[in-house]
Amino acid sequence: MDALKARLIELCSFQMILSGVSGVRMDDLAQSVGISKKTLYKYFSSKDELIVTCITSFFEECETAIDSIVFAPNMPFPEKLQRVVATISQMSSRMSPALMNDLRRSHLHHWNLVEQFRREQIFSSFRALIEEGVQSGFFVRTYNVDVIVQMYFNAINYTLSPEVLHNASFSPEEAFQTIFGILLGGILTDNARRLMYPQNYAPHQ
Repeated sequence: MDALKARLIELCSFQMILSGVSGVRMDDLAQSVGISKKTLYKYFSSKDELIVTCITSFFEECETAIDSIVFAPNMPFPEKLQRVVATISQMSSRMSPALMNDLRRSHLHHWNLVEQFRREQIFSSFRALIEEGVQSGFFVRTYNVDVIVQMYFNAINYTLSPEVLHNASFSPEEAFQTIFGILLGGILTDNARRLMYPQNYAPHQ
């Protein structure tokens, strides 16, 4: 990718985190990299194209990072699980309440794009992770995998909605960690639970 184009995506993404889509101004972006607005429009024909590119770039980055863990052939499953949770939590911190609220309220087509990416990633990468956990004996076989994935998606979808985040006492990152902890903790086998949470089984002094 052209270095200037990459820089424009980076700056636009940062501004979206701070103040939502409405806070992105093409004049300011052009000035910040020392080009004219006319030159900027050679890279992106409209603000809408730039926003879509930023959203797409973010979720492609997420997908690459998560898949590199989920499908790592030699990584022990406990490490894989912990790294996936940490990666998604860290990525979610970049979806600020200001951005989520602005997308849902004023930019529905962009919000729908976010929802599409989120659903596709969950139903592919997360499903593969759960299936590996079942096969490796880390998760119990009692529950339907599709139900588990759907529960996770619904919990994330509601908890990270702008209506909830607007007055919430928690960040998107904290929400992910809590939802993961509750849902995944509930399907761990006894041995896996001891491995993942040894502090809960340490002998009392």
